[in-house]
Amino acid sequence: MEQRPCTPLARRPVRPLRLIADGCGLSRAEAERLLTEGNLISAARLSGKLSGDVTFMLKR
Repeated sequence: MEQRPCTPLARRPVRPLRLIADGCGLSRAEAERLLTEGNLISAARLSGKLSGDVTFMLKR
């Protein structure tokens, strides 16, 4: 398991799950499945939009 911080350069609302999926080379459906199964973990809510920092852990 590796913890990865994501800090956006501009404070603009983004969809963190979509950003994580793109950054890890996953489809959005696969990222949603990993989140549902508990293999994608974050203290922040990953569904919806955020404009702050997001830290997540991907178990693979």
